[in-house]
Amino acid sequence: MFRSQPSIRSKVNYAYYFGIILVIIVAFLNYFNLTRLNRKVEFGFVISELFDTALEIRRYEKNYFLYGHKEDYLENLRFIERAEEIINRNREAIEKLVIKSQIYALDADIKDYKSLIQRHFDLKQGHADPLTISEIEGRIRQKGKEIIEAAETISASERRYIQSLIGLSQKILIGSGVFLVIIGFIIAEYLYRMVIKPLKQLEDSMQKISSGEFSFMPALSRDKEMVSLVEALNRMLKELEIRQKRLIAQSEKLASLEPWHQA
Repeated sequence: MFRSQPSIRSKVNYAYYFGIILVIIVAFLNYFNLTRLNRKVEFGFVISELFDTALEIRRYEKNYFLYGHKEDYLENLRFIERAEEIINRNREAIEKLVIKSQIYALDADIKDYKSLIQRHFDLKQGHADPLTISEIEGRIRQKGKEIIEAAETISASERRYIQSLIGLSQKILIGSGVFLVIIGFIIAEYLYRMVIKPLKQLEDSMQKISSGEFSFMPALSRDKEMVSLVEALNRMLKELEIRQKRLIAQSEKLASLEPWHQA
């Protein structure tokens, strides 16, 4: 099957476009990785907000048990509902997390805690048996402790995950830089072998011609520009060789006629 003859221009274009495509691919991969990291960092603020809300729940719980003020109970309830709202608002993002089971377990604990604190307040308002109230208070304290521990575990897990992503991003950036440098050397070596080296050989051959050595030039490469140039130079050398032979023949003829004229 007929194949078009390669050219220096096409080789340079191939190397150029290949380099551009690699740069675009590497840039896209880094952008994708940094975008993912940015989303994780943003969600890290959500986890921090959830942890801070859990601390506020416990703070107003202690104030409520210590002073028995309704305002502390209402603030405790407000932060419980805020924690539930944080989880519900980010439920879609939570579904993509490795720690989603832990967050849903925390959500269940918060709902149980809310039910217990409401029951405690209702019983206290109805002057129920102090032993029953005390037993529920103990359960509330225990459930509150579990909520804080779970929130701390989730927050620590998310921080470690974000740190691992940052480390991975650094490795990808460094690896991308090294990869592009290596590819740059490979492309430079390719251009040297395919383009610069034949041109240097052509220059050396022209130096020999300029010094009077009219030897025909071999094929330096299969590129059509080089093939055309070498063919043109060889035709020129052949023409010079023919003219040189004619001059020598004429010189010899004149030399043979010179003794006859002297006689």
